[in-house]
Amino acid sequence: MKIVFLQNTVDAQGGIVTVNRTLAEAFLSAGAEVFFLSLRHAPVRSRVAYPAAAHTELVNDRDDWDCPRYAEAAALLRAKKPAAALRHIGRRLRYDRALRRDYRACRAHLSAIDPDIVINSHYELLDCIPPRLLPRTINHFHTSFGQVLELKSYQATFRRYQNKIGKFVWLSHASCEAAKRFGLENSCCIYNPIAFSSEQTADLSVHRALFLGRFSPEKQLNTAISLFREAADRAATPWELDIYGVGELDAASEAQIAVDSRVHYLGNTSTPREVFLRHSLFLMTSRFEGMPLVVLEAAECGVPTIAMDFGETAPEVVLNGRTGLLLPAGAKEAYAAELTCLLDRPDLREELGAGAKQYAAGFALPAIAAQWFSLFSELSKQGASL
Repeated sequence: MKIVFLQNTVDAQGGIVTVNRTLAEAFLSAGAEVFFLSLRHAPVRSRVAYPAAAHTELVNDRDDWDCPRYAEAAALLRAKKPAAALRHIGRRLRYDRALRRDYRACRAHLSAIDPDIVINSHYELLDCIPPRLLPRTINHFHTSFGQVLELKSYQATFRRYQNKIGKFVWLSHASCEAAKRFGLENSCCIYNPIAFSSEQTADLSVHRALFLGRFSPEKQLNTAISLFREAADRAATPWELDIYGVGELDAASEAQIAVDSRVHYLGNTSTPREVFLRHSLFLMTSRFEGMPLVVLEAAECGVPTIAMDFGETAPEVVLNGRTGLLLPAGAKEAYAAELTCLLDRPDLREELGAGAKQYAAGFALPAIAAQWFSLFSELSKQGASL
């Protein structure tokens, strides 16, 4: 069986590539031939370690996936900078022409590979797939359906392909049901797998909390630090917060770290399992998330999470009162109060950590890979009947 992962960039760090690589390892171990076909480079290039047995192909080795937005031209017009706006529109038109060229080249690549299955990771790339391969195509959407409803481009593309591709795969049952109500009847839910397993569980008696994630605005690192400091000031015993992540720290976070010796910025990590095992509590303060694997990775290590509601997948990722605590979106006072309780109650951390470890078993790679192979078999039977 030939399986192609279709991606917009070959060298971007993040959850999509991590999930694709994890699934690829399972497919390769089952005897499949796996290809990573990417259109372009990322604007910020990172070294991505693809499985050695997989084929990695790049359509355009010169350009970045970095689309000039018409909204930016509109902003320039509002700022009474028409010349700059016209230059920006010109860049967008040239970008669109070059992208159409890359789409044609991508269709040629896919035709040459002639895969049994295409797993498309970015909705824009559905236009890169030859029509005869669409029934073998799975659109693996890596965020919530709520974001589909926020962008007309998502909606238009999905309506155009809703009866042409084999399956839409969503990250949560809530997203899947919303997609079906929208009209995407050929939808299903397959959870993302945890990239590692851990026989060890964290010692939840240690007084170290953890923030791990990208330093992008929606993650609200500054809020996490602020709420930790507030809770730690109230706690009966001393606590520390370790921060790992990718990206640039914002000025507010840097200032808080500088004035509080309990808060430590430790850079990025390539060994998340080892990091989780050194902590007894995971802090999440994101405004929105698709399917945050980092919470499930913490759970695999027996570490409970405290989070504010980050969207439609939240109740399926953090089982409130069973694997962690899930507070309403924006409920900072309640978050600080519950965090203080967790800092002072090792028995509650142990109870939630045990529930988290048990829940994580449902996201283990063998169980998730089996669902994918079942889907491949379903699409194969559908193709045979066409």
